[in-house]
Amino acid sequence: MKKSKIIIFLLIIVLIIGNISATVLAAEGEPQLLVVQKESETKNLENAQGNITKTIVDSNSQTGEVTIELKLQNTSTNGTAQTQNFEETEIYIMLSEDIVIDDNTFEAYKTYVNTLASKIYATNSKTKIGIIGIKGTINDITYDEDGTAHFGENHQGNVDGTEDNAEIIIAPTDNLESLETALANMNPSKTKYYKNLQAAIRLANNSYSENVNKILISLYSNPAEIAIGECVTVSAYESVARARLERITSKTKEEFVKLQQSNIEFILLKPDDDSYNAKYYSNNTGELLFEIDGTPYIRELYGTLENPTYGKMYSLQNDSLETIVNTYIYNDVMEIINPQITNVKIEDYFPQEIIEHFDFSYVGEPSIGTVDSQINPETRTISWNIGTLESGETATLRYTLKIKDMNNQELLEKTLSTNERVVLTYNDSANTAHTITLENNPKIKLSEENESVEGTDEKPSDETPSDNTTSDEKLPNTGKKAVKILAIILIAIAGIYGYNKYKNLKEN
Repeated sequence: MKKSKIIIFLLIIVLIIGNISATVLAAEGEPQLLVVQKESETKNLENAQGNITKTIVDSNSQTGEVTIELKLQNTSTNGTAQTQNFEETEIYIMLSEDIVIDDNTFEAYKTYVNTLASKIYATNSKTKIGIIGIKGTINDITYDEDGTAHFGENHQGNVDGTEDNAEIIIAPTDNLESLETALANMNPSKTKYYKNLQAAIRLANNSYSENVNKILISLYSNPAEIAIGECVTVSAYESVARARLERITSKTKEEFVKLQQSNIEFILLKPDDDSYNAKYYSNNTGELLFEIDGTPYIRELYGTLENPTYGKMYSLQNDSLETIVNTYIYNDVMEIINPQITNVKIEDYFPQEIIEHFDFSYVGEPSIGTVDSQINPETRTISWNIGTLESGETATLRYTLKIKDMNNQELLEKTLSTNERVVLTYNDSANTAHTITLENNPKIKLSEENESVEGTDEKPSDETPSDNTTSDEKLPNTGKKAVKILAIILIAIAGIYGYNKYKNLKEN
């Protein structure tokens, strides 16, 4: 009886120790392929015209494979109002019809509009351009040498502004000759107006077609002089004049806000803050009654360069009108309409360790273009020829990397970059060549650890932070090895002890 109890006791000890050992071994687990960094850096194309990224879109840690997607987008990343990119674009250019009064000024504006339109037409055939003329009530005032005002018979200073104080010189067209002819024939009587900017903005807001990219460019660089329901003539009281300026400013500013609500991109010129003084004259004598500094009202209407009321703003104090129109505004338009890019090619470079220790295979065909059937062993690359990528298009390519040996000790606990680099080359709408390189690519690791660091918001660094208080060897692995050795020793001791006890009982 005593012998049986001892044998049962020893068997229980052996089972407990064996269970501990099995638990430790199970906790350690088989090697797994973990995702260390899921996404590459994102690189934008010129003029924020899109971007290129690389992402691990699927993974299986047990079988040791990851699926990687390479994506190139020709979609705007910098628009201020656009919620959707359309194939066609309509642009309205707002001009004060007063510019025809001075021949030199008029010729300059015609040149700028012609140059801008020519460049846009050449880069995007699905863009149309129209012109809106800013008019208003008639300003028929002349001044003598003493500064006294004389009111002509056509003067309309006491007439309120209306929605009719603006006109479409030409509806959006893709014909440069028609655009030039319409502009040249603007305001043939050379009438001078009190400009109603509110009416012009409202007309533009109501004149675009549906399902197009909408852009409004204002080449008018002065304050709003009247508004709908507001005129310029006031009594002899300065307080009344200031109240009217505030109403004109407020009404015009409201039209800016409505542009944003209608998803109309807005680009405007900033007037010189200190260049405008509102002057008020006696209707009877023509003498100057008082002046009001218009700077606060201009800032309230347009905002500042750093914080415009809406859209993008440029100052004539900093650059010439020619530079603003033909460089800045042109680039802004290109950001919004996303012209096609051509000669698009992507070279994907692989590390030698990936080529040696992983099987490579495509997941279907590329969405656009053609790609090499396999990795070039000499250059360690695949070449993806996309060709032309139209506005709004996205090109994708997927492939799988599968580790050949899940027990490869050479790769164990080593972080591997799935790519050395990705090089994109393309030509923009002006046929200028560009090169963009992705150097920070998705990363993987063969590990005995169970927890993956996949999906962290912050990209893990390739370098391990320095810490003098820790060992270079991973403590979890060291602990597991120690427990395994201890379990084996305990089983051996239990076996020897049990054998001796059994032997003594048998002899007795």
